[in-house]
Amino acid sequence: MDEITVEVIEDHQPSLIYPQYINSKIDKAAGRRIPIAKGVEDPNIKEIFDVCCAWGAKCAPEPLKSYPRCQGRSCHYYNGGRIKVPYRTINIPPADATTDEVETLLANLERCRLDGTIEKITKREFLVRLAAGIRRYREQKVVQKPEKAVVTGKKKK
Repeated sequence: MDEITVEVIEDHQPSLIYPQYINSKIDKAAGRRIPIAKGVEDPNIKEIFDVCCAWGAKCAPEPLKSYPRCQGRSCHYYNGGRIKVPYRTINIPPADATTDEVETLLANLERCRLDGTIEKITKREFLVRLAAGIRRYREQKVVQKPEKAVVTGKKKK
């Protein structure tokens, strides 16, 4: 009799990430899913998209979608949209990782995909790490932002 082989296919279904999940300004009833101390003030889908792309995720932004608890209301409508992220297929730097550790992890990303050594984390842990990544992203933008030159010239007569 022939043996039947069954392949186990991992769930790589993308998860939906709304900015409200990691917004430290809103309460749990409005949709926050992580502690206030670990959240970020007013994240937007561009920041989430940039951080996830830097981690090597193939994500898809959907800016016209709105969080179900806010539909038809004005609560955080300006902060709309969502991102589809297959976070189970990428290695994500820990929330307390240094810059060197993040760079090393991202450099070894392709090797980890081939080896199958991707760290398995929960969606909540992903959100905490995403908030930390957005904080790092904002710090880098502040450092890279050029200072405005002060003009001290003669007045025209």
